[in-house]
Amino acid sequence: TGHVVQVVNAKYDTEVVSTSTAAADTGLTATITPSSTSNKILVLVAQPIWMERSGGESMAGYWTLVRGSTTLTNNKFDLEAGLNNETDRALGVTYAESYLDSPSTTSALTYKTQMKSGLSTASPQVVSQKGGTGYYSTITLMEIAQ
Repeated sequence: TGHVVQVVNAKYDTEVVSTSTAAADTGLTATITPSSTSNKILVLVAQPIWMERSGGESMAGYWTLVRGSTTLTNNKFDLEAGLNNETDRALGVTYAESYLDSPSTTSALTYKTQMKSGLSTASPQVVSQKGGTGYYSTITLMEIAQ
């Protein structure tokens, strides 16, 4: 009990941009097949993200952790600014998360991250997984014996 049975790691370094309030895949994904239905999966994510907006005061974006079609977490990143009529705003941070999942299966499980814009009635907003030279995202899946 408590020891690591297997580890799967994936890296993704391509920028993905979305201006939609609908969830979109970021490209970061990994698959693991548990060896026992009682084992847990520890998911670790580190993903550079970037939000920008032309005009307006605030901006927001959501990054979610998904297993198959099930949303496991929903994380909001936002910037509230008190200055009106600014021409541009931007925020770059790292979305980092750990999540202990209890899937109760020995079937293959695919974990991924998704993103979406948090504002729909404001001036154009871009929510992006930052990618390119020097930027990359990782997802690590660890099967933990129970």
